[in-house]
This record gives sequence, structure tokens and C-alpha cells, in this order.
Amino acid sequence: MCWVSYTNTNPEIIEQIYRTMSQARPGDPGFTCCQDADLLNPTSKLSERIDLVLFRGNFSAIHADIVGDNPANRTSSGLWPSDHAGVVATLQFSTANYSS
Repeated sequence: MCWVSYTNTNPEIIEQIYRTMSQARPGDPGFTCCQDADLLNPTSKLSERIDLVLFRGNFSAIHADIVGDNPANRTSSGLWPSDHAGVVATLQFSTANYSS
């Protein structure tokens, strides 16, 4: 498990971290954390964005989705798939202004 602290972090790095969801789903907060420890909460309690897709260079996010956040994803016994939702992104590479 990886925990990231944003305290005293360069603002440019923070902007890069949040870029994927912001590009692909403007206005969506992209919450991915956290369900109850026993995973039995009846409604989603996701209220923080801590699971990320990071990239740099000549890429842009053309699609992003959060998985495991929908009540339909729960098991037949009512468990959420995880205490975190996952993030899936499609990135597009641009050769414009690219130098190897």
C-alpha cells in the first residue's frame, strides 16, 4: 500500500497528480476512498481522492472511470469490492513537440 502526503509538496506536482481525472471528467471530484473497514456500509462513503493515474510527457487523458463505487458492484452478501474504488484511464500520446 502506498500513502502519499501532499504536505509541503510542490504545487506543480499536485497539479500533475490531479490532471488525469480533471482532463477526462471535468467537474467530477473522482473520490476513491474510503468504504467502512468491514465493507458493509449500505451507501458509498467515498469522500477523498487518493487513488490516482499518474503520467507525464506528451500524453493527455481522453477517458477516465472509477470502478467499484457503484452499489451494483457489491457482492450478493452486500460487501463492497474494496475499501477503495479503482481508477481506469485511457491516455493518448501526441508526437507533436516530442523529442526523443
